[in-house]
Amino acid sequence: MDLFDKFQFNDYVKKTLNNIHFTSPTPIQDKVIPLVYKNKDIIGISQTGTGKTHSFLIPIIDRIDTNADYVQAVITTPTRELAHQIYENAKEFKKENPDLRISLVIGGSDKQKAINKLSTQPHIVIGTPGRIKDLSLNEQALIITTATTFVVDEADMTLEYGYLEDLDAVLSKMREDLQMLVFSATIPEHLWPFLRKYMNAPELVQIDAHKKTTDNTKHYLIHTKHHDRYTVLKNIMDIIDPYICLIFCNKRTEATKLSDQLRSDGYRVGEIHGDLEPRERKQMMRRINNNEYQYIVATDIAARGIDIDGVSHVINMEFPTERDFYIHRSGRCGRGKYKGECYSMYDSSNQQMVESLEKKGIHFEVKEIRNGVLTDAKARNKRKNRNAPQSELEKEIQRIIKRPKKVKPGYKKKRKREIQAIYQKKKRDIIRRDIQKQKKERAKQAQREKREGEYAVIIGSHVSMGGKEMLLGSVKEALSYNANTFMFYTGAPQNTRRKPVSELRVEEAKELMKEKGIDMDKVVVHAPYIINLGNTIKPETRELAVSFLRQEIERCDEIGASRLVLHPGAHVKAGDEAGLDAIVSGLNEAMKPEQKVHIALETMAGKGTELGRTFDQLAYIIDHCDYPELLGLCLDTCHLNDAGYDISDFDAILDEVDEKIGLDKVLVVHVNDSKNPQGSHKDRHENIGFGTIGFDTLDSIVSNERLKDVPKILETPYIEKNAPYKEEIEMLKKHEFNPGLKEMFE
Repeated sequence: MDLFDKFQFNDYVKKTLNNIHFTSPTPIQDKVIPLVYKNKDIIGISQTGTGKTHSFLIPIIDRIDTNADYVQAVITTPTRELAHQIYENAKEFKKENPDLRISLVIGGSDKQKAINKLSTQPHIVIGTPGRIKDLSLNEQALIITTATTFVVDEADMTLEYGYLEDLDAVLSKMREDLQMLVFSATIPEHLWPFLRKYMNAPELVQIDAHKKTTDNTKHYLIHTKHHDRYTVLKNIMDIIDPYICLIFCNKRTEATKLSDQLRSDGYRVGEIHGDLEPRERKQMMRRINNNEYQYIVATDIAARGIDIDGVSHVINMEFPTERDFYIHRSGRCGRGKYKGECYSMYDSSNQQMVESLEKKGIHFEVKEIRNGVLTDAKARNKRKNRNAPQSELEKEIQRIIKRPKKVKPGYKKKRKREIQAIYQKKKRDIIRRDIQKQKKERAKQAQREKREGEYAVIIGSHVSMGGKEMLLGSVKEALSYNANTFMFYTGAPQNTRRKPVSELRVEEAKELMKEKGIDMDKVVVHAPYIINLGNTIKPETRELAVSFLRQEIERCDEIGASRLVLHPGAHVKAGDEAGLDAIVSGLNEAMKPEQKVHIALETMAGKGTELGRTFDQLAYIIDHCDYPELLGLCLDTCHLNDAGYDISDFDAILDEVDEKIGLDKVLVVHVNDSKNPQGSHKDRHENIGFGTIGFDTLDSIVSNERLKDVPKILETPYIEKNAPYKEEIEMLKKHEFNPGLKEMFE
């Protein structure tokens, strides 16, 4: 009797299984589902594509009491994309039973809306550890302590991404008889203490994914010989015509570099790797699902658990470090009734890995590409019996132990022991020297950091640009304040008149910056405040804003500036939604994918119809823009205070930024005190320490370790027509407030 027939599932579960064409269980479903009904804790080891998601979804949903108004099951995943995928799978059951309540709880969405939706508790919670922790422990809007089943999906990724701490905090509050279901491709050693802490005599279910995935897949070895791997890749791409091809790299830096190379050669490629920020990943997945890319560059960790329909080919730029990773990669193609092809570049260093995979039942064909045709190549093990070249250490040992003129019985064994002893001693000596060298380097680095610590902060102020010296004069003004960065307008902020960049004395300015240690990459340009992309009332105003912003982007690229601060705009009484969409549209028109400058959207105080007053609004803009990789944030302390944020707990604000947008998106910090109380929506700057925010709070923001590489810019008001920036910068460097600052200029 089939498992699906054996269990008397609820009618709506049976109907759903029929709707999604589930006729018989996969191996992991066959083993896991009965154990779930026995209330066993389970550790399931399997790859993507084995049906693991439904192995826990089916019994969980089947056991839900829809008449109860409390949470009965929690499912966590390390990424938003994975959570979305599980949520979409779960929604199929809801079609047949509308009473079933399922909530998706992830970062990057409006937290207040999420809280409002929790006025009625869901039956099943699916989400990321951080957001579940936030809503359950911090906000206490989500009550999960009633749950009887808790699923940790992709546990090794959860460990890799550093989310075990969040899970630990949540699980410590759960009931003692909680059923734990943990699924992972592998179980790293560092994961076991966590499993032992929360699991009770778990059943281990392990499925060899390759038995399912390799039957329809051909595996080709392409020897790189002395060829450049990128050239080999292009040769492979020339002979295949994939529906979707995944190209795997071992490191995220390699994936980024490869994507850039392919784009420069005219290929339209997608990317899935760890250097993508959450918003970029979300947009990338949307484009992948819309079949916008024929080729997708990926890394193992980033691509884990993400199902991409229609993968026909896989190309490995090199063999992965783990055998299971190869099985996972190749298992992405050749699914179901479809054929797949997996091409792997290899050299002699991969021999052991290949042999190990062959023992797992994978058959490799050795091929080479000649004149655009895939042909048989010489057997890879032809030279296997040749002596491997000696290392320098082995050569040295051979010189030390010379062959005696007279050989006695047992000579070979004795010589082998002597060589081994010397080898171990030499190896220990080498390791010892390396350790000592590393210790010395660490000590030197610590001394350098101690010496430079006082001045490590990247801080400057707004400076003017005009007269005969132009940008050169701006640099000189910044240096007079003892600053190591600065911010400037490329022309008057209140009009559109601009001098050609050739007249700004840029090269002279850069020479002086180089001499004085100012990094051009940390210098900030501010876009004119007359740009309003949010205006939908006057088309001519919007057209001006778009064209002027495009001009400023081009000027920044010509100057060599990498950070352009922009006020998002105001909706002019057309409403938030209309204004935000107008800003997105305007950015899409003004920006170009090849531009070098990144636009930092400034947090606004919310006066009048200003947009960008919340991180949710800014996240919306970034998420919906065509070029999220070119957008970031400028955090203005005065604006945040006036918008209603409590910046005395700035780490909490950074946590929110990280959750909704990504901390990597913070490109600039404007450091200003405020003349107004929190939530006033006024936007009136005050000198450091003389406003409602206070010196201690601003000082802690400037020295916050999480923002150490972000330029801090003062925009505080002049005192009696004098710039106070030198004195304010000194206060922040010394961490000492000068209450007599204003008196110095009277």
